[in-house]
Amino acid sequence: MTLLLKTLLAAGLAAATAAAQPQSKLSGPVQIEAKRAELALIQEQLADPDPLKRQAAILTIVESGDAMKIDFALRIALASDDASVRAIALRAYMANLKELDFDIQSPPEIQRQLDAALNSDPDRMQDLFKRYPYLGYLSQNFHFRLHLRFKDYSMSRSTGVVTGGGNYPETFTVSGDRVSANGSLLWNGPCTFEFQPQSLVRNSPPVLKGTLMCSQRDNYTIFPRMTITAPLF
Repeated sequence: MTLLLKTLLAAGLAAATAAAQPQSKLSGPVQIEAKRAELALIQEQLADPDPLKRQAAILTIVESGDAMKIDFALRIALASDDASVRAIALRAYMANLKELDFDIQSPPEIQRQLDAALNSDPDRMQDLFKRYPYLGYLSQNFHFRLHLRFKDYSMSRSTGVVTGGGNYPETFTVSGDRVSANGSLLWNGPCTFEFQPQSLVRNSPPVLKGTLMCSQRDNYTIFPRMTITAPLF
């Protein structure tokens, strides 16, 4: 190899290295801006004035298989004012859901007494368990939580399988932006639940909120209509 060729090769390598360094430094900000543009486009598409374009947008994003885009889009779509967009988003959400833990709350007047006893008065708690035996049952067996496991559901179907505390597989149904089921969800007697995405505070991220109703377990354990809530993400 001649001296001239060696010199040219060395100069070329040095130039390539020098050129690569500024580009490497810029790649972070450039990539951030590109991602920001992608997310902004998703926001824009899901807020399009044309309802069909909004629905097409969420379907296209879900079908893309891009986990980051899907997660971002679902957070927007599940809080949408458009019931059709929420329904599509809920189907996509349920299709990938494995399990949920709902907090169980009693009717407001009973719940206020329960919260006060939980925070400061164990003796009052025992008194509440005597007055409302279902509270003791929920506390001792479920810690006021409803744990649900989901399977065998896809966006193209309206039903899947859910298992609760009774460990009996039951059928759940997705209709619009609501999920509902009836069966042995707390024990081996029938309970019914339904939930949907809701924003509890304006402009706040939505949660899953609904109701739980169970039949009388025995002569003493009578369940009222209860509220269930769970975080979406």
